[in-house]
Amino acid sequence: CWKRLVGSLRNSGYDGHIIFGVHKEIPQDEQDYLKEMDVTSYIVDFVDCDSSVLGGEAKGGSAAVRGKCAKGIEKLNLEWGRYEMARQWLNACDTCTGWSLVMDTRDLFFQADPFASLPPPKEAKQDLLFIEEIAKHTSPLDDPKRWFKLGNARFMSRVGPCYGRSTFKAYAERPVLCSGTVIGTRRGMHRFLSVLVGEFYSNNQKKNKNCKSPGMTDQWNMNYLYYNGKFGEYDRTKTIPWGTGPVMTIGHPCINKNIPNPNHSQKDMIVVDKETGLIRNNWETDDNSKARIAPVVHQFDRCHKWIRPWFSRHGDLFNTVPTLAWK
Repeated sequence: CWKRLVGSLRNSGYDGHIIFGVHKEIPQDEQDYLKEMDVTSYIVDFVDCDSSVLGGEAKGGSAAVRGKCAKGIEKLNLEWGRYEMARQWLNACDTCTGWSLVMDTRDLFFQADPFASLPPPKEAKQDLLFIEEIAKHTSPLDDPKRWFKLGNARFMSRVGPCYGRSTFKAYAERPVLCSGTVIGTRRGMHRFLSVLVGEFYSNNQKKNKNCKSPGMTDQWNMNYLYYNGKFGEYDRTKTIPWGTGPVMTIGHPCINKNIPNPNHSQKDMIVVDKETGLIRNNWETDDNSKARIAPVVHQFDRCHKWIRPWFSRHGDLFNTVPTLAWK
């Protein structure tokens, strides 16, 4: 997992900071690898959450992140607390002055430097970038079942009971924004994390348990905040359409609800570069674009039938141990 994640990032030529939280019992060989790749690691000790912040019992696979907290942040479960940790770690890094990516780790890998297609932060018109899921205006197929719009049952069932159904009717046709890949300058990322974490704390103080975890999740809370203008500075905040820019989210395109289960691992909307075999951004048609080959590929776990053999053919992305010139 570390090699696919960190190895692919370092092999892309990225030479900036990499910061992760790791379990206190991380194996020694993994610690050694992260040190070799010049990764800053913070030990995260899992503890029980303050009972006041839980709106119910987290069950199934979500219990690991929605039913536990990090020591010192007992009033935010791990799903929410990771954003507070990211805010603290970014603030503590005085030399983190470029672009930042707050991201998931389990289902993501790199094919190129994630920030190479972006302008220098000081020259950028926007300082906070959200990644759109596939939508009507970006889908290669004219099929609503293959789009991921905000007016879906999951969003409505999470946001409605907390904020009210009238809060999202105006933007129900807009694309879902992914909470697992958010990009910003130091200033923009601080604004994003501060607003989001502040909303988590605010929701935990409400009597309405539907505003707390596990009823409310980070993904839908973030979407509610964005589409209601809560991140502010509208001229500095932007969404990046699916199939363009630094991140290619392939999870939803890999699922076809028109066919019986198993309906995952579809490839009809995935474009592969003929020369390299790497995964392309569908709408980056300029051969000179630094985002033509998708720098970041996210949610590959919904595509496992074809991504596993793809990984075996492209082991050079992450199995090679690069020599870090600055070490």
